[in-house]
Amino acid sequence: MNITTIKVYQKTKINLDRFKEHRKESYDEVLKKILYIITLLKENPELGRKLLKEIEATKERLEKRQLYKEEPLMSMPVE
Repeated sequence: MNITTIKVYQKTKINLDRFKEHRKESYDEVLKKILYIITLLKENPELGRKLLKEIEATKERLEKRQLYKEEPLMSMPVE
């Protein structure tokens, strides 16, 4: 396996982060996903748009779950 380093502007990195479906997803996976979506949009625009909507829905579910985990637990009154 050959690995290389590429330089990207901070703004580009932030935009790549927007395509991550989970925080441990690598940038290689994100770039492969973007390239796949571009190819799919060219070949089958309807399916490509459907995939983008599914990615957004997944991200929203994960963000809601993360917010839920970060909220402090309400303490129960002790009688």
